[in-house]
Amino acid sequence: MSRKARKKTVAGASGRGAGGNRGPGISRNAGAGRPRSFSFRRAFNVALLVALLGVSIIAWRNYALRPNGADAAAHAAEVAETGPRPGCVCPADMNLPVFHIDTGGADIHAMPQRRQFQLYDVEYVVWEPSPRYRATVSLYEPGGYGYTCVCGAAPPAFTRQATVHMRGQSTLSFPKKQYTLTFEDDDAVPAPLSILGMPSHHKWILSASFADRSLIRNALAFKMAGQVMDYSPRLAFCELLLTSGGPASFEDGYMGAYLFMEKIERGPDRVDVRKADPDFKDISFIISRDKLKSNDDVLYTDWSRMSEQLIIEGRLQQRSALKSVYPGASTTPEYRNRIIEYINKFEYALGSATFDKPDSGYRKYVDVDSFVQYAILNDIFKNVDGGSASMYFYKDLGGKMKAGPVWDHDLTLGNEIIGNFKAWKSPTGFNMMDAPWFSRMFQDKYFSSRYENTYKKLRKGVWSDESIEAMIDGALADLGPAVDRNTARWYAERSSYGYDYRFDDTDYQNEITELRHFIKERMNWMDRNIRLVHRLRESAA
Repeated sequence: MSRKARKKTVAGASGRGAGGNRGPGISRNAGAGRPRSFSFRRAFNVALLVALLGVSIIAWRNYALRPNGADAAAHAAEVAETGPRPGCVCPADMNLPVFHIDTGGADIHAMPQRRQFQLYDVEYVVWEPSPRYRATVSLYEPGGYGYTCVCGAAPPAFTRQATVHMRGQSTLSFPKKQYTLTFEDDDAVPAPLSILGMPSHHKWILSASFADRSLIRNALAFKMAGQVMDYSPRLAFCELLLTSGGPASFEDGYMGAYLFMEKIERGPDRVDVRKADPDFKDISFIISRDKLKSNDDVLYTDWSRMSEQLIIEGRLQQRSALKSVYPGASTTPEYRNRIIEYINKFEYALGSATFDKPDSGYRKYVDVDSFVQYAILNDIFKNVDGGSASMYFYKDLGGKMKAGPVWDHDLTLGNEIIGNFKAWKSPTGFNMMDAPWFSRMFQDKYFSSRYENTYKKLRKGVWSDESIEAMIDGALADLGPAVDRNTARWYAERSSYGYDYRFDDTDYQNEITELRHFIKERMNWMDRNIRLVHRLRESAA
C-alpha cells in the first residue's frame, strides 16, 4: 500500500525509573540521612518559577518565529532600532523565503519554435523543449526579526548548483515565467536536499501562478487534496530574484511571488510506487492525461486511438493524450506495452456491458475511492482542465490504479482570466460527469453513491465552510505583503500576451472577495444538488 506522504513527527522523552541513579538535583539534609521535609511554600515557588519560565519561552518563540504576514510597521520599527546592515537588502515587509537564481551571464528563455508532431496519423503542432541552463541557486529564509535579508550579513540557508529551465505550455506565453530546478553536484549528478522543511529530493518547481491573480488557488486545492488523498505535492510561498551575473538585485532581478513546490515524481515521500522491474509479474507506473508537447512518451492505447479529446488553448487546438511519466521514455518497449495492456484491459472493462460488476468490470483495475476523491475535488473547484489535462494516475506493484495527485488549479473557482471559459464563471454543474473515464464511472450506482456519501462526509468535516475559510485566511496570511510587490511587478500594464491583466491593490481585494463568494456558492449549490450525480446513470438506463 502507498504510504501517506505527510508523516507525523512524534517527540518523546526518556528518564530513569524509580530504581535508577539519582541526579544531582536531589539533595538531603546534612547529617540527618533523611529527605528534606515537604514544603508547600517551596513547591509553590518552584511551580511559579516554572510557569514564568514557560511563558518567557513561549513569548520568545512567538517573537522569533512570528507567522508570515506580520505587521510591516512593527518590522520597520525593529529595522530602525537595530540599524541597517551594510550591503544588505532587508525590506521591512519581506516576510517570505527568497530564492536567488544566478545564471552567470545567460538569459533564460523558452524555445519559441514549435514543431510538427504525429499522433494516430494526425499532424499536431507542439512546443519544442525549453533549453537547460546551469545556475547557482541560493535560498534566504526569514531570520530572528521575522523578515528576510539578502546579504552577506545574513548568509543563505544554502547555495547549490542546479539545472534550470522554463516549464509549461500555454504559460510559456505569459510574461511571468515558471521554472523547474534540478539540483546537481559539480559532476551533474542529482543532489537531493531538503528545502523549507520538505523531504529531500533533487527536482522542484517554482510555479508562477500568473493566470491566478489571487495566487492561492493551487495552495488551497493542494491543501484540501492532502487532507483526503494519499499524496498531494507540498508547497510554500516564496519570492524570486533572477540575475544573469552579479549580486542579488530587487531593482533589476525581482520576479514576484511564487509557489515553491514538489514536482510529481516517484519516491517514498512523493508518489510512493515501487521501482518498475521487468522481472516482476506485476507493473508500477505513473501516467498523465495532458496536452501534447515535444518528446512526450505517448501511450497508444486502443481506446485513445478512437477518441478525439481536444484542448482549446487560446487560438490553438491540441490533442490530449495519455503519457508515461514513470518509467517514462527510458523504459523498454516491452514494459511500455505492459502498461498499455493494463490500460487497455481497464478501458475495455469500462466500456463493456458488465462494466459495473465488481469482479469483471472497471473496479477490478482501479481504486474507486481515489477516483471519487479526485472527481469531488475537481468538481468543487470547477476545474477548467478537469478530466482532460493535467490529470495524473499511478499504480504500485500489487495494487490497482489510483487517481492523483492533483495538479494545476490556476484556472478554477470562476477564474477565466484568459477569456475562453466564460461558462466556468457559473458555480453550477458537475463537470467531471463529462470527463474521460469518469463519465462512464458515474453510470455505475456504486461509484455515484460513493461520490455522494464521500462528499457529504467531507462537508461535515475537513471541507466545511468554516474549514475552507480558515484555509483561505491562512494562505493570505502566509503571502502577506508579497502580494503588493507581485501586483506591482506584473499587473501594472497591459500584457503583451494580448489580454488586459492590469490590476492593483483594490482589484486584489476584489479578487479575494470573488473567490470566497464563488467557493461558498459552489459548495452550497453542490449541497443542494448532490443527488444529480445519479442522473447520468438514470439517463443511461
